[in-house]
Amino acid sequence: MAVINDLSCDRRVDRIATTLTDAGYEVTVIGRKTADAPELAPRPYRTRRLTCRFSKGKAFYIEFMWRLFWELLRQKTDVVVANDLDTLGPCFWAAKILGASLVYDTHEFFTQTPELVRRPLEQKIWTLWERFYFPRLKNVMTVNERIADAYRKLYGKKITAVRNVPFRIPPDSLPQSRNPVVVYQGAVNEGRGVEKMVDNLPYMEGELWIVGGGDVFDDVKKRSERLPVGAQSRLKLFGRLPMEKLPSLTVRAQIGLSIEEDRGLNYRYATPNKVFDYLQAGVPVVVSPLPEMAKIVVKYGAGVVMNDHSGEALTAAVYFLRRAVYESARTGARKAAEELCWERESKILLDFYRCLD
Repeated sequence: MAVINDLSCDRRVDRIATTLTDAGYEVTVIGRKTADAPELAPRPYRTRRLTCRFSKGKAFYIEFMWRLFWELLRQKTDVVVANDLDTLGPCFWAAKILGASLVYDTHEFFTQTPELVRRPLEQKIWTLWERFYFPRLKNVMTVNERIADAYRKLYGKKITAVRNVPFRIPPDSLPQSRNPVVVYQGAVNEGRGVEKMVDNLPYMEGELWIVGGGDVFDDVKKRSERLPVGAQSRLKLFGRLPMEKLPSLTVRAQIGLSIEEDRGLNYRYATPNKVFDYLQAGVPVVVSPLPEMAKIVVKYGAGVVMNDHSGEALTAAVYFLRRAVYESARTGARKAAEELCWERESKILLDFYRCLD
């Protein structure tokens, strides 16, 4: 299995690799070693992290793909798994040379991410890359039915949806009372609404915890320094944490945030990991009015959908959830947790791998 990240925070790949290992597969996950990469906790599968001279730009992608290709050729494997478009090229050609089956797991609508939408040239290059490889794929899965449908319409391929839901947390292990904490966990990238959370903290009660790192993390820190002193004291920036440490923070929160903005089809169709993590931890959510997230919240009554993407809407939604519907939303979160868990979803995954072409 190949990914471009440092393996420390990729819960989807970890869950899949663990499930396949438990089912009797021998699994090796290959990622890269970054300058700030933490040491990995022991895992039931093998890991390998490649060291690259370059860390960004075209030179990085070329170097990483080249190193990944040769690393894959050193593996004795029956299946090569490419996670996302930035590993697909080397995985495709290595699988051909090795005579192995190829699995493509696209974690998002890659060519519609905000980072590419605002850079038309790079978006065109990645789109051409995708158009070359996708028609040649036989075993494809993604994170939800909406993205699967989008790819089916584009390429006419059979695609399996395996959602990014967490392992079940026993309800009796969850705290009965919560601190007045609003938490955001995940990538601190553009279009995630993190800046809006910080700017509106003076108008919200309790603490705001931001757990994660990314492209706009430095901007978020600067914004936090401009907050009134009272609000600054209620903001905690944890940075990136290993995925093993994240659940112990999530369960301490009162409300979880996932307020992505409508910046391209990738966010519009998204069902972010953090939404499922919040619900599994018994934490009601505030989400932006994007269709897939809103559908989950409305179905289970597990939180509040913002009226729009404004800071005022965020403040109002948090206040309404906390003051008017919190207990019913907690009940909805517990109901969602029973159904949206990896113990159920992993059956789809194992059926997929049993039927590889």
